[in-house]
Amino acid sequence: MSLSKFREITNALEELQKKVPQGEAVEQLMAMSFEERSWIMAKDRALELCKAFSRKHDLAELSDGKFRPVAYDNELPRKLAELGRNIAIQGELCGSTVSQNREGFADGQHQFFVFRIFNIDEQMALYPKETERLVEKLGLKHVPVNRYVRLHAIAWYHDDLLKRAGGLGINGKPREGLVFESTKDGRCFEMISNNNLLRNRE
Repeated sequence: MSLSKFREITNALEELQKKVPQGEAVEQLMAMSFEERSWIMAKDRALELCKAFSRKHDLAELSDGKFRPVAYDNELPRKLAELGRNIAIQGELCGSTVSQNREGFADGQHQFFVFRIFNIDEQMALYPKETERLVEKLGLKHVPVNRYVRLHAIAWYHDDLLKRAGGLGINGKPREGLVFESTKDGRCFEMISNNNLLRNRE
């Protein structure tokens, strides 16, 4: 809603409240612009469903970060409204201004990669394959999935997994590591590449 339209509506409500009780004033206001307000409410509801959070903060609508712009670029407000499910989408924001652009994105380019979807109503995360299917349905990008394996088929010791942590990731750049997630209960752990730690002095 534009600022001028907001002022027009609030001014109209104030004028009506001078003449009739508040409840009646609201009813009259809605009757005056019913078609327009029904669209506005639907849009506001969609935006409400698309809250953006960092690890620690609820990001303001007009914050300077890239989370909300990327959410809008991916049409998340519309897609979540159409989906009609109460979910939280967790992911990694990558791009030219994030973490020294380790993935090598072009200037001004940012992309959100989903790694987990949480069902808020049922208070549980979706299983990995279900997450992949829903990500595809929403037209989003999932973090690259190497393959599905039984852990003991590829490693017996910690060092076996650590050796696999290196390698190339998004855009052919050295990856940070690998995340292993159980397909049964969603438990996961991450193996950080030693080369990555040395490269970034962490």
